[in-house]
Amino acid sequence: MGFEGQCFTCLNKRQGAAHVQERLDRYFCNQDWHNLFPSVKVINGDFIHSDHRPIAAILENVARRAWNKTKFGSIPKLVRETQKQLDDLLSVAAPLVRMDEGGSWEKRAPGLSLGGSRWKLKGLRRRGSKSQ
Repeated sequence: MGFEGQCFTCLNKRQGAAHVQERLDRYFCNQDWHNLFPSVKVINGDFIHSDHRPIAAILENVARRAWNKTKFGSIPKLVRETQKQLDDLLSVAAPLVRMDEGGSWEKRAPGLSLGGSRWKLKGLRRRGSKSQ
């Protein structure tokens, strides 16, 4: 199958004539498996906390796409717009969600969704001012 990285996968961490390096760890496959994953790549890692190198098989060669501003737009602008929408919702809903009064949003305002809360509250305020 081949590999990338150093060929030796094991060493005994000794010095001089007692120093031994071997290629003990390998990947192998049959032809049917290789036909399923023709772009397989085996990578021998680095010695980190062991006397053996980690070995990984990458089964598919998937390249990451480049960032596309036309698809995603300006992320900082989207963050600012979303933050403003949330601030608007919270300022409109503040009287309904005061925690010191107890209860939850759903109990005090059943059927009032966050999406429609602004318009419903404006309607309630108009009705309240007409009845006074």
